[in-house]
Amino acid sequence: MVEIVGGPFRGMKGKVTHVDKHRGEVTVELFETSFPLPITISADYVKKAPKETEGGS
Repeated sequence: MVEIVGGPFRGMKGKVTHVDKHRGEVTVELFETSFPLPITISADYVKKAPKETEGGS
């Protein structure tokens, strides 16, 4: 799970489905849409999202 930190999709979360190391791009499937929406963005625009704790105590 990653969070997008730049560009028009900033603040959205998704799952990385493909990495293109030669171009420095990743394809991310966004979670916050009503249907799966894959987008290709620069790898510089994503960071690993913090894990959500279960239970909260």
